[in-house]
Amino acid sequence: MLYRYEIALERVLDLTDNDVRTQVGISPDILAGPDWMVCQELGSVLHTIGAQAVNSPSATGVGAILAVFAQQIGLDRLEPQFVEEWHSPGHLDR
Repeated sequence: MLYRYEIALERVLDLTDNDVRTQVGISPDILAGPDWMVCQELGSVLHTIGAQAVNSPSATGVGAILAVFAQQIGLDRLEPQFVEEWHSPGHLDR
């Protein structure tokens, strides 16, 4: 099942911004590399300091991903909207 969520975020680390990546000291190679340890450590630090999300280039090189720390925004502020249900992988080709 595919859901869309509408949320308001205030504390997001935007790693799609080259200047921000430089300040944090993380390169695109690290974000897209096979070793997830640095990314996981960064996520742990961000969660600990109260960040609500991290926006990052996708490891595939196509687009970006938004990883949301739901515990930091309160589940009562998430508004799920059902979009569609997929019954087989063939639905992914649309």
